[in-house]
Amino acid sequence: MDALTSGYKMTILYTQLFSAQKANEKTSLKIVSCDNTENCGAYKNSQCISNSIFGYCPYVKAQFKQTRTKRCNCYRNEYSKLKEEYEGIKYKKLKSQLVNYLCEIGDYIYIPYSYADMCALIPFIQHSQLFSSGRPFIKKEDFTAKTIVELTKFRPCALFGGEITQYQSKEVPKFLFHISVFYPELYKQATNLDHTIIDKTLKCDKIEELSCTLDKIPIGEINFRLVYCDHTAEVNLWNGETIDISFNHYCPIIFFNNVKESLFRIIYKPLPEETKVIVRDKNLIQSIIIAHPEVISS
Repeated sequence: MDALTSGYKMTILYTQLFSAQKANEKTSLKIVSCDNTENCGAYKNSQCISNSIFGYCPYVKAQFKQTRTKRCNCYRNEYSKLKEEYEGIKYKKLKSQLVNYLCEIGDYIYIPYSYADMCALIPFIQHSQLFSSGRPFIKKEDFTAKTIVELTKFRPCALFGGEITQYQSKEVPKFLFHISVFYPELYKQATNLDHTIIDKTLKCDKIEELSCTLDKIPIGEINFRLVYCDHTAEVNLWNGETIDISFNHYCPIIFFNNVKESLFRIIYKPLPEETKVIVRDKNLIQSIIIAHPEVISS
């Protein structure tokens, strides 16, 4: 029994056993572990970046154990011990979906949007190139409003010339939407630097992961963040029919094509079955997307 299975600090993410099929082959046990699960946004959602073919994370380590070849007399004994260890290791079951949202992982911010890591102006751990994948992590201190603006302006080029238009049309709006939800203050700073960010955010398709509808949320005084037209504001009370919202700072919420910049309070009457809610934790409603609001009073 080694460190990975006897009180070692690293958390085992998953294991794989590759059994020998031919006489000259060896059985191999792969143990993938991490020393940063407590500070990982993906792991808290039962996911792992490394749990994919090309996944890479600076905190994940892989260890391999092997038997001798199948033709050796000691193979059966070694195989039995390796299989016993494999079946005895306990670990948290991870979701198989790709981690396709912005999240904090230790000292890094993970930016998993296609082609973003081609941007040479951003200090990614490794930039993607013609025949190699990048490592889309940047240090937290490098994740600034200026970084956001540079990524939204970036226009990646295809192998044989020409722009990869999918980046601006699909990836940038999704990236900005996630910023507006999870980093609202940083989003506001970025919009002050580049006023086109709001228009780009509005092109984002509705986020699907980790969502439900408002009619599934219990009535009560719960704090969550309103996202209407992909901008944010704080919400005070959901009583089953209306939502009471008090703005205590400037927020560019758009009503009937007008932008109100003064401090004010409004009451919304949403359509609960059509109102999306993004839930990062079962006890925390983090944001709500109002698709068809009706202003009752202001």
